[in-house]
Amino acid sequence: MDYKYNNVPESEGALQTKFHATTEKKLRDPPTASRLGLKPHISSCAIATIAAVILVLASLFGFFVGSTATRMAMQGAAPAVSEVRRIDDCGETPAQARSNGCRYDTMIQQWVPAACYDEEHSEMYLSTYNWKWYYDIDAEREMPDEVVRRGEHQVAFMVDDYHRRHCAYVWEVSARALQQQKPMLDEWLSYKHVRHCNRILLSPPWNSTKHPTAVETHSGYGRCAPYQLWATDMPE
Repeated sequence: MDYKYNNVPESEGALQTKFHATTEKKLRDPPTASRLGLKPHISSCAIATIAAVILVLASLFGFFVGSTATRMAMQGAAPAVSEVRRIDDCGETPAQARSNGCRYDTMIQQWVPAACYDEEHSEMYLSTYNWKWYYDIDAEREMPDEVVRRGEHQVAFMVDDYHRRHCAYVWEVSARALQQQKPMLDEWLSYKHVRHCNRILLSPPWNSTKHPTAVETHSGYGRCAPYQLWATDMPE
């Protein structure tokens, strides 16, 4: 035997109880955006603030990395700076010059620190013009070439042509050193020496008797340093 159950209408009191329970639940649990099926909304002001914070943090990070790299580079370059500030000299006597590793450059009649000695050009000039050296201004007593090269003489005399070629030699090796970024001799940068050479080159090469004019030179002792150092304290 089958039984069928029909829904019995709820009484008025039961309906009121159910209504009050539902109302209290809604008040206790207010609707949220997710429950209502709505997407959360972020204002443009908040987005701009977040972007600004990210930008500031990125800038601070970049500054820190850059400062660290610069500091490390400066620390690594410290030996080079001290090297730039070094000036090599040859002392005041041939013995001191040899002890300092200097070479005697016959083309400028000076002891020269090894870093500033352009042996290739010096020998090229000497072999091309084959000058003679003398003990006296009258060019009567010839000084042997090997004596001149020892650099122990106080004074030597030679014909005027040597003096002119000497000036050309100084300017050529100066340009060569600058081009190759090599150390330079103080005389090469001396304005006083430039004026001296201008006077020699602009003067007549012959005296009134049509004989070569004797040139007196004294052995000297040069100083050698990178151009960066001379630029802050240029030789006179």
